[in-house]
Amino acid sequence: MECDVHYAKTNLSKLIKLVELGEDVFITRRGERVVRLNAVSKPKPRFGTLKGLAGPIPDSSLFAMSGAEADDFVQGKW
Repeated sequence: MECDVHYAKTNLSKLIKLVELGEDVFITRRGERVVRLNAVSKPKPRFGTLKGLAGPIPDSSLFAMSGAEADDFVQGKW
């Protein structure tokens, strides 16, 4: 679809919907194409990309903090 700048300004939401549905939309000025509207693709989540990068978790991290360790953590000394 091609439309002029005035039509695009007054019907932007309709043009965005057309682009989302896969249609090519061009905006023209004095009969020449100056803008092409493109939909932004949403990135697909990729699970497991950090697998194996963290290393083993030490057993000591599974125990509760002592009172002194908790105080240090709260005070930002960690």
